[in-house]
Amino acid sequence: MGTRSLTVFTDAHNKEIVVMYRQYDGYIEQHGKELGEFLQQFDEVVNGLVGDNRKQANGMACLAPQTIMHFKERIKNYDREFDPETGVLKSQLKEGHHEGGIYLFAAGSRDCGEQYIYYISEERGRIYLRACIAGRPEYTYDDETFPAVEDEVIWEGFVDNWSFDDALAMEKHIANRKEAEWQAKQELTQ
Repeated sequence: MGTRSLTVFTDAHNKEIVVMYRQYDGYIEQHGKELGEFLQQFDEVVNGLVGDNRKQANGMACLAPQTIMHFKERIKNYDREFDPETGVLKSQLKEGHHEGGIYLFAAGSRDCGEQYIYYISEERGRIYLRACIAGRPEYTYDDETFPAVEDEVIWEGFVDNWSFDDALAMEKHIANRKEAEWQAKQELTQ
């Protein structure tokens, strides 16, 4: 089963542009790390391209497809063929086949099975990233209503300050807190 994530891109007016859905490896150690490292390559987000050698995006509507293209290119698919002589299933990379793995959803899409949400915006020409453990809306199951849960921030700040180690530490802290809360609840029901 995959660890699903959403990457949400917003424009300068805090309006969502598009949502990138990742089917698997959406956790902070994979997608969060890759996303932070990719976004750190950009010198700035501009309004009108400047003809120099800086790596830039011409607004968030330019940064979003650059990011999506980067992640979609990383999807690799293979032909699998059984060799009856050796009894081995051989795999050969299908060059240029990038189907699956990364999908685009409409702005505002949520509750897609995501466990992580990454929000990307721009402030004063700098890329801002907020990495979260996904919350959930209120729902009812077997006549019991469960309250909505807010996203929990793992890391937040400008990507030039991205700290993978800090994000991992906060994620571990949140997991330990949730485990302790669950244990306390179990003790109350006994």
